[in-house]
Amino acid sequence: MRITEISHAKGTRYRVEVDGEYWAVLDAEILAEFGFQPGAELTPERMQQALQRADRRRARERALYLLTNRDHSAGELLEKLAKNVDDDIALETVVRMQELGLVNDAEYAKKLAVYLLTVKRFGVYRTKQEMRRKKLADDLIEDAIEETLTEHDPQEAVRELIERKYLRNLSTLQGRKKVTAALMRLGHSYGDIRAVLEDYPLPEEEDDGYYK
Repeated sequence: MRITEISHAKGTRYRVEVDGEYWAVLDAEILAEFGFQPGAELTPERMQQALQRADRRRARERALYLLTNRDHSAGELLEKLAKNVDDDIALETVVRMQELGLVNDAEYAKKLAVYLLTVKRFGVYRTKQEMRRKKLADDLIEDAIEETLTEHDPQEAVRELIERKYLRNLSTLQGRKKVTAALMRLGHSYGDIRAVLEDYPLPEEEDDGYYK
């Protein structure tokens, strides 16, 4: 097999044809590393090595791009990288990101728990769901939530949500039921919701003992 043409594709990438047919798009650095030029003879082994080198480079660039935008767990990053490269290369890239300190599941879990519980004002149940979606391990999730709750009372989160969004709905029993449902969808426990609602009594004509 012989390289018959190398033409510019985009940026530092070049389109390579082998025996008159498209083979791959490779970065200039890889072309130089492997000595690829028109007329060069190729072996299947050499071609495979070049493709793997290209995949590693692409995976690294993709990982750095994703991590620049926001933190990722190892599992989440692995899942995204594996969509475009072999699983082995994806895993190798994730391990490298961990070695560089760019991926740290324990630290990410702590930051995410604080964000979900104190900024988004989610309850514990919803917070666990969201953290699992980020491919974090259950033990890290539990530890991060427990640590966050030592400084942030979930009932205070319920109270803040009521004051900010739902206060006008508490004057009727039907309104309180809707508020309770909305807060439970955010992952707050019925016990916390009920405890806070006791500070907002219903008018006597509306009170049927539902929250007692």
